[in-house]
This record gives sequence, structure tokens and C-alpha cells, in this order.
Amino acid sequence: MTKFLSGIFLLLSHVGLWQPCHWAASWKAFIYKIFTVWNFIFFFIDMGSQIFDYFQLCENLSDYADNSFILLTMVGISIKMIYMIYNRRNIIELLKIIQSGSFIPRNQEEDKLRHEFENRMKWRTISFAIFMQMGTINLIISSIINLVPNRMTITKLYLPWNTKTSFMGFWMAFILQCISRWFDGLIIVACDGLVAGTMCRAAVQFEILQFRLKDLTSCTLVKQDKTDKGDVERLETETIAKLVREHLEIIRMVSKLNSIFGFVVFSQYWVSSIVLCVTVFVFSQVQVFDTRSAMLVTYIGCMYFQVYLLCSAGNEMTSQSSNLATYIYMCEWEDLTINTKKSLLLIMIRTCKPLKFTSWQLIELSIASFSQIVRFSYSAYNVLAQSQ
Repeated sequence: MTKFLSGIFLLLSHVGLWQPCHWAASWKAFIYKIFTVWNFIFFFIDMGSQIFDYFQLCENLSDYADNSFILLTMVGISIKMIYMIYNRRNIIELLKIIQSGSFIPRNQEEDKLRHEFENRMKWRTISFAIFMQMGTINLIISSIINLVPNRMTITKLYLPWNTKTSFMGFWMAFILQCISRWFDGLIIVACDGLVAGTMCRAAVQFEILQFRLKDLTSCTLVKQDKTDKGDVERLETETIAKLVREHLEIIRMVSKLNSIFGFVVFSQYWVSSIVLCVTVFVFSQVQVFDTRSAMLVTYIGCMYFQVYLLCSAGNEMTSQSSNLATYIYMCEWEDLTINTKKSLLLIMIRTCKPLKFTSWQLIELSIASFSQIVRFSYSAYNVLAQSQ
């Protein structure tokens, strides 16, 4: 069931968000459910303590900015965690669509395209994970240098003990926060990689569909060799019917993905926008060669990488879906039957409205959206800087 993006599903299983399907009725499933519940309790206690401290002890804009960029990131992560568990059945249905029917390669050329996609997503995921965990390591190292001497945790927490007087209490809170930050990075990589990987798989399927259009060209060659017009028309009808069904399957898959993760991407887009402008604002207040500046630079880079991964995947899917009409026009359609030409025309008309990943009909994942979030974060930074 999970051969598709196996590395990403392995990450999801390690952070308690994806129980392997073959554990459905065994003692392993029971143990895994306990592991999942523990991770949720651990995460939400950490986030809840930060929220309580945020509203109780922050006194000025700098305090709010210092405490908000990691807290907002955790809010976005919590939404992803809840949606992964809540939509497990829908995700399994999505996997069944991707691993059956027209999505199964039929020859070496199609299998080559699929392997190229898997290798591309593998290295994207590895690069994203390395970059994200580098940011986590920088955050921990910066906290050890700047915060540990003053008995301060990575983010301020509301605790029933005083970390400045309790040695064991401080180190327990600090180590648990380090573990939490590490798992946060893995959750981001896994969830965003799943959404981006599925969109890229749709883009690859459009490439395969373009390749399968050559089957119609072979029908014209059959027409030149056969005298039975009925056999030729029957062959064309079967071929174009398969192509139409395959096109509809891709549309259904993207629609399913949109319905599952639409709100997740919507929240991620706005959380990233706010976090970026707040982080840039905090960065403007530290010294250039301060150890904290290195952490903030990598944190900003991780946020941009995260948004770019989703936007570039959405842009690739949209581009490939719109290119289908051009490829249809360039194929040898002149010798096809009238009914086949009508079916091709209907596909071309459908591609005039290319597939797009839209979040609540407000946000469209594309390179243009990525540019907008960069401009928005810079504009928000200017507003915050002027109000200081």
C-alpha cells in the first residue's frame, strides 16, 4: 500500500502519524496507538505551555515576536498532525487510486518516467530533511550558548517549577524541548513531502498520458494496413475511451488530494507568511555575527524552502496539465475519425482550465504564490519595524 513515496511514509510512521496498514489487527497496532497518543500528549503539553506563557508574561512587541515564531510553527504542525490522523481512510483511498488503474506503468518508457519521479522526490525529501534538521540543530546549539547559562528553555514555558532554581527541572524541560523540536522538523518534512509528492505524481501522470497519445497515432498506421473500416473505428474508440478515463482519473486524484489537504495548505500558507515576517523582524534586532543570527538565517531559509516545495510542485502539476492540449494538437490527428476528434477536442477544452491546487478557493499553489508570500513577509516586516 505504501510503495508510493515509501520514504515519506516511513518518516510518518516514525513520528506516530501513520500506522502500517498490515498492522491492522495485531498487538503491534495497539502498541503503535499508544505511541501515537503519547506523541500527541507530549506535543500539545509543550504547545499549551507556550501558549499560556505567551498570553500571561509577554509585555511588549519584542517579547511577542521572540515567542511567536516557533509557537506559530507548532500551531501549523498541530493542524497537520490532526489532519493526518483524521483523514487516514481518505489518504488510503488516495493511495489506492495512485497505485492502480491507469497509474500503473504499461511499458519500459512509462516505468522509466515513474522511476525518475521516485528518484527526484527521494532527493527532494532528503535535501528538505537535511536543511530542516540543520535549522533544528542550529536552534539547539544557539539555545545552549545563549539560554542555558541563564537557565532558560528554547521557548518560554509555563511550568509548575522554577527552572532557575531547579537543576533537574530545567534540564528535563530543556531536553524534552530539544526532542520536540527534532520531531517537529520530521513532521514538517513528512507531511509537506506527501502533499508535494502527490502533486508531482499527478504531473508525471500527465507526461505518461501524453506518451499514451501515441497509441492514437498507431491507429492511423493500422488504417493504412487494414481495409476493414469498422475494425479501425473500433480500435480508435477503445483507445480514446481509455485516454478519457485516464484523464478523468488524474482529475479525480487531484480533487481528492485537494479535499484532504486543502485546509492544511491554507493554514500553512498563512502561518508561514506570519512566521517569516516575525522572524525577519527578530533577525533585524540581533547583531550580524551573533550566534543567534545563524539560527534565524537557517530558520528563515527552512520556511522559504518549505513554502517553495509546495508551490513548485503545484506549479509543475498545473504546467503539465495545461501542456496536454498542446501535445494533442501536435499529434497526427488529421487522419482520425470524426468521433475521435470530438473526444480529443473535449479533452483540450477541459485543459483550458488547468488543474490547480487551491486552498479554500483563496490560495493557489504556484511560483506566483511563492513570490507573493516573499513580498508579503517583507511588507509586514516594514510595518513591524516602523511600529517599534
